[in-house]
Amino acid sequence: MITLEYFKLNDGNKIPVIGIGTNTFGKQNREFCENGNCINDHSFCEIKSALDNGYRYFDCAISYENEDIIGKVISEFKIDRSELFLSSKVPTRHYENVTYDDVFKFVSKSLKDLRTTYMDLYLIHHYVDDKEQMKNVYQALLDLKKEGIIKSVGVSSFTKEQLTWLLEEFDEKPAINQLMLNPGMKSLEDIEYCIENDIQPVGYSVLKNISDTSRIILNAIGANYDKSWHQVLLRFYFQMNMVTIPKSHNPVHQLNNISIFDFKLNEVEMGIIRKALYIR
Repeated sequence: MITLEYFKLNDGNKIPVIGIGTNTFGKQNREFCENGNCINDHSFCEIKSALDNGYRYFDCAISYENEDIIGKVISEFKIDRSELFLSSKVPTRHYENVTYDDVFKFVSKSLKDLRTTYMDLYLIHHYVDDKEQMKNVYQALLDLKKEGIIKSVGVSSFTKEQLTWLLEEFDEKPAINQLMLNPGMKSLEDIEYCIENDIQPVGYSVLKNISDTSRIILNAIGANYDKSWHQVLLRFYFQMNMVTIPKSHNPVHQLNNISIFDFKLNEVEMGIIRKALYIR
């Protein structure tokens, strides 16, 4: 099994450098299971294979409506809780007005569904324009952290401007900002701002929108290490100090995505990949 590596967050906690996205896990034909309570052979196998392949960071969310399914499968494997890294998100865009008390209810639901007594990470899923709501949600997460129910607090899809506002309002900065990480790096300015302020960037959708030309370049580099373009790209992001959460239901692809710790890209290769991905 793969031995994971970790980055240290600004609050002193550790995060695996690679996790797995779960927004379509435990669903039938990509549709939500009735009442969020169903479990079938397919959902069992895709979550089990992720565990078997070494994944311990599961990126969940209330709005995915499948935490109960994920919790059921994980609980069957009797993995020591200290080995797991469970993350979820407050569904700020799915409700008209999320209150301070609502956050406690959402977190309680995640704890119950995931069969755990604490969450390693809880995020604000999306920024909303109601700043009073944002302050209430973030303060609730900080208070839950003080109680030890949440280990780390973070945000998702926050721009540089939105993060700047948050840092001006609160003394405690978020531990991470989860962002779409695609070629062209449209979120590059936001990522650079995170790094400057000691906020860990976590990338999702990292294997999408890769051009044929870029794949040829990545595969050529991968041939030096007997690695695929996926593995080269994920290794590249790791060496750029970014956490990634690729998603796959296929056990072989899951294993390939996490098998990035037995080789290292040199400076020339890193420069070639930057240019191929249009990263300045």
